[in-house]
Amino acid sequence: MMISDVELENYTSYTDAEQFYMDLYKEMKIVVHCSNCGRLHIFYDGFDKAQVIYKLEVENNS
Repeated sequence: MMISDVELENYTSYTDAEQFYMDLYKEMKIVVHCSNCGRLHIFYDGFDKAQVIYKLEVENNS
């Protein structure tokens, strides 16, 4: 799971650690790494919506 640094800045004024983690968890994005192709599948809106797939760029220095 991940959260952007910009989104994380919204959680700086918490005094209750348990509430902080519960709210933070709700904002996290689900990230799945495919061990076969190396792509990252990011579910920004949960598993019931389409994921965004990122493919690793490989430089060809030949």
